[in-house]
Amino acid sequence: MTQDYGLTSAGDYSPKDLIAGAHPPVEIAITVASGANAMTEGTILGKVTASGKYKAYAAGGSDGTQTACAILAHDTPQASSDIKAYAYVHGVFNKNALTGYTTAAEADLQAHAIWLKEVY
Repeated sequence: MTQDYGLTSAGDYSPKDLIAGAHPPVEIAITVASGANAMTEGTILGKVTASGKYKAYAAGGSDGTQTACAILAHDTPQASSDIKAYAYVHGVFNKNALTGYTTAAEADLQAHAIWLKEVY
């Protein structure tokens, strides 16, 4: 049975060399919260506690987004309403290809079985 997650084409795809290991990454379907800014592939995400929806990781946040827990798998436009998307929740990723990286985010991601390494 085919699953329809409501995704539509957003144009050409140009990978950012995000995957950084032989270990296969795990991605899940997510909902990007209404009001989120446009984000690029590799954006570190936090999960809004009240809604379970995702936004860009915000170190100073207090709504759940202050804890990094996933990496956006593709570009998303500004969210005037909720957007269906995909995010990586497990794997090894290129630290240099991430948006929103901090050492605190890296520690959060490791706690969620997401490992980062430098790839040049």
